[in-house]
Amino acid sequence: MAKLIVPARKVLMWLLAVLSILLVLHIFGQYLWHINGWTHLSLYIDRFNMNEEISIPTWFAIILLLASSGILWMTGTIKTLAKDAFAKYWKILAVIFLFLSIDEGSSIHETLSVLVRDALGIREGIFYYAWVIPAFFLLVVLAFWLFKFWQNLSLSIRWLIFWAGLLYIGGALGVEMLGSYYVTKLGGYDFNYFLLIAAEEGLEKLGLIVFIYALLKHLAKLKSETWISFRD
Repeated sequence: MAKLIVPARKVLMWLLAVLSILLVLHIFGQYLWHINGWTHLSLYIDRFNMNEEISIPTWFAIILLLASSGILWMTGTIKTLAKDAFAKYWKILAVIFLFLSIDEGSSIHETLSVLVRDALGIREGIFYYAWVIPAFFLLVVLAFWLFKFWQNLSLSIRWLIFWAGLLYIGGALGVEMLGSYYVTKLGGYDFNYFLLIAAEEGLEKLGLIVFIYALLKHLAKLKSETWISFRD
């Protein structure tokens, strides 16, 4: 019987290599634009700009989020077959990550920023990208809801997911607020701002990569308990 074997560690190494290349290409492109003034290379620079919706780094982020959603749903299905009490948590998380992948490509959170910013009269400072305000409260609610589910995981998987979340949130909220302050109070959209973008997007994607690694390791531990077959 043919088997498809997915080695978690190799997946981790390949994804980290792709992320490293994208970070270098983003920073190099912004250096050429802002420091050297090579605006004639805008086609290359835009395609590797981590702050652009239509770019290779954005597609990479979408793939990471979709992969996370797929693995979460697969795990939830296996848990449901095993009548696990936490099966629904995996599937709800899969839906959340599916929404995040849609948002990554359509920038729903940027529209939310405008609405919240106008409602609160924010014109500058760390909350200029105002979507972080409702996002923070949603994260607190989500953390309380997921705590028992998280505690039920094995120790190694639990802490991998913890660090993955910390990296992702640190980039998505923490560095985003630093960038918000910088762009409205200090330098605007200059080279240093795009270095902050590299830090923000790098941390987000690194968090997703560690999360995928944790999910694959968790699936590997389930292989002796469950199996999946496909029929016509």
